[in-house]
Amino acid sequence: MNKEENIIIHDGIGIPELRHLADLQQINRALNKDEFMEIVGVYKKAIDRLALQAEKEGIEI
Repeated sequence: MNKEENIIIHDGIGIPELRHLADLQQINRALNKDEFMEIVGVYKKAIDRLALQAEKEGIEI
């Protein structure tokens, strides 16, 4: 049986912030391409940070 390992995020946002992000989704249709690419860049930065953390912790992703 494979035990799935989890990356522990020590400085993550909480439920209120996650809810706020969900509420902001309604404005997505108003974004222009440059604004969209800025948001994608933020998500890419988080993904890269998590990938590096996983590598340091020996977690295969």
